[in-house]
Formats: sequence, structure tokens, C-alpha cells
Amino acid sequence: MKKALSFVMVAGFIFSVSAGKYALTNDIDPDIVDVFIRIAGTYEWVDDWLRVDEVIATDSTRVFGMENGYYDIKLFDDLGQWWLNSEVPIFGYVDSEIDEEFDLIDDDLD
Repeated sequence: MKKALSFVMVAGFIFSVSAGKYALTNDIDPDIVDVFIRIAGTYEWVDDWLRVDEVIATDSTRVFGMENGYYDIKLFDDLGQWWLNSEVPIFGYVDSEIDEEFDLIDDDLD
């Protein structure tokens, strides 16, 4: 397994910051059309992480790169349903399946 490393200089010291990879597999029938990711415990969702016109089709996987940490991940499928997985630990490479690790929610989350 390869790890991407970056370095940060703070007050004259250099620290290594390891990048994480999050592999999301769509194991449900509808396609995923939006993916929103935020640092766990924060209130603002960032823009959709999928490119324009990109979907995660059934039985396919999309890998997202991010800094190591804990994240909330919200998905929107093409049937109009929201899915949520909270406080996901991403340290190194993490595999995730929607049906196993996400909860179907009734209302949009702010």
C-alpha cells in the first residue's frame, strides 16, 4: 500500500501529514448522484465531491483523497433519498459500502 505524504512547516518545524483515501462502493440499486463530506463535528457541508455529470453507479467504486481524520459523509441517490455515515475514521486507505455502513434518512441534513 502506498501512502501519499505531504509536509507542513509550523514555527520552523516540519511535520509529515499523511493523506487518506476513502473508497466508496455503491452496493445499492440507485446510482449515487451527490457526495458531501465534512469534518466530523462541523456544521457546514462543502460542495458536492463528484464532478459535474458524474455518478457512482451500482457496483462501482469511487476513491476520494483527503487528509487523515474523522468525517461525516452524506450521499444523495437518484431516487431522492439521503444516506448518512457519521464520524468515519479515515486514516490511510478505507473501504466503505453504502448498504453496510450508511443509514437511510428521511430528511435532508443541514
